[in-house]
Amino acid sequence: MTREEVLSHIMQRAGIWTTHDLADEIGCKEYRVRAVVAWLCIGGHVRIADTVTRRDVSGRPYQAQAYAWTGRTAPVSRVVRDRERRRENWAPRPATAQEWLSRAWV
Repeated sequence: MTREEVLSHIMQRAGIWTTHDLADEIGCKEYRVRAVVAWLCIGGHVRIADTVTRRDVSGRPYQAQAYAWTGRTAPVSRVVRDRERRRENWAPRPATAQEWLSRAWV
């Protein structure tokens, strides 16, 4: 499942959708569609549009994200072109208290 295949399917579709809906339409496993949609969100091709309530196999409700196409048709890149977003992703983050306290003090 490539990003281009999923994006072309999304462009033919109207309205909002979930990764579960898209996986059913394409005929593949949902985890593959989730991975592609994550890349498409980073690239700005897809945005989170709403939250929908679904039921799992046990009948318990859960929240799922609904997505919409932004209208962008540029080629899907493996690298985020926005320097600020890249800088945020690679910036060293401060250690949490749990990480700090779990260090071996010699």
